[in-house]
Formats: sequence, C-alpha cells, structure tokens
Amino acid sequence: MGITDHRKTWRFQVHGSSQECMAAFGRAFSEPGSGGLLAKAKWEVRRSGDRAVAIYRGRAGLVKGVTLLSQRASSEEAAAIGSEVTFTIEDAPAGQVTCAMWLSKGGTVLGFTADGRFFRPYMRSVEEQLRKVDPGLTVVKS
Repeated sequence: MGITDHRKTWRFQVHGSSQECMAAFGRAFSEPGSGGLLAKAKWEVRRSGDRAVAIYRGRAGLVKGVTLLSQRASSEEAAAIGSEVTFTIEDAPAGQVTCAMWLSKGGTVLGFTADGRFFRPYMRSVEEQLRKVDPGLTVVKS
C-alpha cells in the first residue's frame, strides 16, 4: 500500500451485486478488527441508495490514550474529525459491479492529510471485504 493511497480514487470491478458491495464497505468501517492493530478509529457509516459515506469520528483503542498525551496528536485528530470516505456504485450490469471509493472530505495539517494514516487501513479493509465477495476482484487506483 502506498503512503498516498488515501488521496487516490480506488475503483473496484466485482463479480457480485451492488448490495454485496455496499455491505462490504459497511463491514470494513464497522467490524471489530478493521483498521489493524494500532490504527484504530471510530467511524459512522451512512448509506443511501448506491452511495455510502464513512465519517471519521476520531481515533480509538490504545492510540487514543497516547493521543490524549500529545497536544500535536490531539490537534491533528481534531482537524481530521468529520473527514469522509465516499463509496459509490458507478455501473452494475448483470453480475459485474464497478464501484469507486475516495476521501471526499478531509482536513489538513501543514499540507498533509490529517490522520491519513488512520484512513488507509480502513480503505484497504474495503478491498479485503470485496475480495470475500470476489477473489478475482480488479482494483485500480488513480
């Protein structure tokens, strides 16, 4: 995974249904274990039709305790709260779905995406969840 992957648009071609893809996105941002061991975050997922948005609500787990001890880390987290990862179904002919995911709203600190390192593992988790739907999934990042 690249360090700037959270700034890219991820397109997935999945042999499955739109509903399976939307469910995979939701699981990636809500299931325990998503985000890895240290990059834990709190997310709120909202769905409407062929669109879903995961809204960043801050750091979680052990890293949250460390964040409270650092003014810089607390400021970065505060700048990131409310950031959004959007997921849409772009095309869905029978049995093949093309969907896209991108960071649609984000704060910055010194020109860098605030808490971007917390977003990437969850975006990667979307890919992992979609691979459960279609092991032959095609991913393009642009």
